[in-house]
Amino acid sequence: MLQPYSLPEGFSYVSMADNWNWQQYNRVMWRGFNHDGKACYDDETIAGRKEMLSSPMINPELVVAVVAPDGNYVSH
Repeated sequence: MLQPYSLPEGFSYVSMADNWNWQQYNRVMWRGFNHDGKACYDDETIAGRKEMLSSPMINPELVVAVVAPDGNYVSH
């Protein structure tokens, strides 16, 4: 995957075409919109996140997240 930007040491990119983690995606989306408390990880919530990215027009290689050294997605 082309990486046009440099990241701080220890950070990396992941695309949906690679090793996508739906729980991490859910967490970064929850935090990114300033929801209070912890994200919910039940089956219904994760299914909703998957549906958000289920369009046949989505190119999984272009859906990316930045992964922090601790393994958490920190940007999407």
